Amino acid sequence: MITLGRGRDSSQPFVARTAFLCPNNYYLLSVPSRAPSNITFTAVKSTEVTVNWNPLLEQYANGRLLGYEVYFQETAYYSSSSNTNSVNVTTNSTTVTFTGLRPGQRYYTYIFAFTSKGVGPRSYFYYITTGRSLKRQPC
Repeated sequence: MITLGRGRDSSQPFVARTAFLCPNNYYLLSVPSRAPSNITFTAVKSTEVTVNWNPLLEQYANGRLLGYEVYFQETAYYSSSSNTNSVNVTTNSTTVTFTGLRPGQRYYTYIFAFTSKGVGPRSYFYYITTGRSLKRQPC
């Protein structure tokens, strides 16, 4: 129960803030307060990259965490290009693999977590360059 009252100076408005808790201590009706962290790349090949990250801690979810959105985009090395390929993936895993990439191409990615109320802050941008394919020349 919250009891509201006014102090000595009744001209001042009062403010009450509440947090609703459900039995498992999740805060309801909010978006995550932190971004996923420790983003790493594994299995970097000429046409494939696997992106991994730590799961968002329950205390920062501010509700039932529904999943993650991973943004992955091809980028130019020194200038921005308007005709680059990008993909946005929604997952409840902490790993996603992108295939069909271009060899020797630079990409960037960022990730954010979401609840039923929306998305939280995005992670930092992380850059990766795919490996170059080694084609054997005929002798």
